Amino acid sequence: MQVRKRKIEARLRELKVEMGKIGPLMRGSIVKLKIGAGEKKYPSFYFSVNMNGKTKLVYLGEKRMGLAKQFNENYLKLWKIVDKMTLVCLDLLKQD
Repeated sequence: MQVRKRKIEARLRELKVEMGKIGPLMRGSIVKLKIGAGEKKYPSFYFSVNMNGKTKLVYLGEKRMGLAKQFNENYLKLWKIVDKMTLVCLDLLKQD
């Protein structure tokens, strides 16, 4: 029983290390909006996130698109680790 618990705790430590390697992150989505009047609407890229019930938009353009994608990918990596950690913690709870 103790051996199993130590293995679970070791896996938990591994996941914490993985979390520490993730760089800057942002929750949200990259959206393409057509901005302009009449028939002269041009597509523009924005980062959209809902905070406290309000949607916030940040213009990305081409210049900041790559950085926003990386931040969002880091967020998704974090959530995958959180899911794994949840399963490990469930196993840990079952041990006690």
